Amino acid sequence: MAPSDDNSTISSPWTVPFHHQNDTDALRGIVVPNWVNSPNVRGTMDILQSCLLTLVACIYTALHLNVPEKTAWYQILWSKTKWVGLTLFAPEIVLYMAADQLQRAWALRRELRDLQNQSDTVDKSFNFDLKYAFFVVMQGVHIDVEEILSWPDLDPSAYTRFANMQSPRTASISPSGLIRLAKKGHWLYISRKRIDDKSKADYIQKALVLTQILWMVTQCVTRYVNDLPLTLLKIHTVVHVICAVFLYACWFQKPLNVQEPEVVNPSQFLGEAAAMVQQQFYSSWSDELAIFPPWSAERPIPPLRLASDRASMLWFSPERSSVMRQGDILLSGLALHTSTRELEVTAQFLERWNAIFGAFPYADCELLARGTGPKFDAPHMEEDIELMGQGKTDSQALYLSRLDEFEKPEDMSELPFSHRERNLVVNFHVAIIGLALFLPACYGGVHLAAWKWSLPSHFEGVFWKICCLFIVCASPAMFIIDMVFMGLVELINYQTVTNRPRHMEDAEDGNPKKDESKSDYWDIGFYALICFNVPVLAMYIIARVYIVLESFLSLRCVPLGVFFSPSWLQMFPHL
Repeated sequence: MAPSDDNSTISSPWTVPFHHQNDTDALRGIVVPNWVNSPNVRGTMDILQSCLLTLVACIYTALHLNVPEKTAWYQILWSKTKWVGLTLFAPEIVLYMAADQLQRAWALRRELRDLQNQSDTVDKSFNFDLKYAFFVVMQGVHIDVEEILSWPDLDPSAYTRFANMQSPRTASISPSGLIRLAKKGHWLYISRKRIDDKSKADYIQKALVLTQILWMVTQCVTRYVNDLPLTLLKIHTVVHVICAVFLYACWFQKPLNVQEPEVVNPSQFLGEAAAMVQQQFYSSWSDELAIFPPWSAERPIPPLRLASDRASMLWFSPERSSVMRQGDILLSGLALHTSTRELEVTAQFLERWNAIFGAFPYADCELLARGTGPKFDAPHMEEDIELMGQGKTDSQALYLSRLDEFEKPEDMSELPFSHRERNLVVNFHVAIIGLALFLPACYGGVHLAAWKWSLPSHFEGVFWKICCLFIVCASPAMFIIDMVFMGLVELINYQTVTNRPRHMEDAEDGNPKKDESKSDYWDIGFYALICFNVPVLAMYIIARVYIVLESFLSLRCVPLGVFFSPSWLQMFPHL
């Protein structure tokens, strides 16, 4: 069918009559102007595609994860996919993680620079900048521990850490461990260029994502100005866009997609590294191993063992046997003092302890020791020991648990080595706790902007409001109730201890009775908090999942104006 003369030229191809759409002659013959504007109509698929692409692109490119333990491509992809999913349902958790890492990197940089100004052994020209601090926080600096890592006496929890690791085995140093080395005069210099070489930051990719973010925000503002309706999915996407911007800000100096750590040879600080390894990965022996003066020609008699039989210990030689038993003492002065276990002595064990004694002689350890050990009470010690002319100090067991260098700290952040799999670390800094309470409230509050919107069903509308309000209130309410409850339990414990009769003694041995009421109250309080928090947490998860799902499901029933868009927006580069 030939086109008519009236239709040979039209101002817009979208005004072509419907019956021409299947007329190939008309489609080939009708001429359009030199410039044709984009249509101002979009479909449901257009909305889904733009929102999904923006969500995934923002989340995926904004995530700056720590150095992974498993570096196969599919393992890295799976790890990042898990974090993308978590960010989709709970973006404030990742924001909390980013803010926490930024705070720790700031603190590490500040402390390193303070030590740099005070030290005479450090390179004053080296710049301990935020990127260096982030590289340490993200577990990018590892110490080679292959030569000082003995397997038979390794703690079970540490065994799983090193079992699947290829040689040479390494341990990621923590900010506390790095500061500990710096205070001893051992500085780890890793240049910015070296860190940048390991980072895989793609600035073109980030620029494209930021362009998509700008288009999304511009579209929402334009629709609001032109009084065009928005969808829940668009609101949800904008929330993630804002989160992505904050993630970029927090992680601006953090290296991206580092897959291999920087491995440092500890030959210049082997003694300190060995002590750190002993402290963290062999802590189960701290109450069983003790340090005594080493063997010498002037004092060939081994020390006395603190036991009921008052027996002397025996010098142990690895050449004659590879297994230490209770009462055996190495010539270096390390004794298996109070233990029913046997200790297999390997080359790595001896290497570790030779390095430790090289850095921490017995005299220094004796000066730094705390208390009298885990098994004995100082006032009664002289009654239970024959001194045999060795002196009081020689007869007291210098357990590893009495030395800060070997006692495992209760605060996980004070450990010398980091857990390599952990991206999210709980930080009780006041600002970080406040952020953890504030972010969920913001997330729920933004979604409450749809309070007066009509959803596909009455139930969905009511449940949407309930979920948003629950998200806003849950975190602050849980925190306040938990704090008040724990305070009440502590008050009850205090009253119980204060009012209990004094001089309660056991009828058999005359020692003070152990007051078990305090631990009982804490147990009751702990289980009560569990019974309260678990249902609240379950409801919180349900609310978060519903918010995400309803954002997509609500597209099945939206106002007509949702599908209209200013044509000039389509000219803006976007996906």
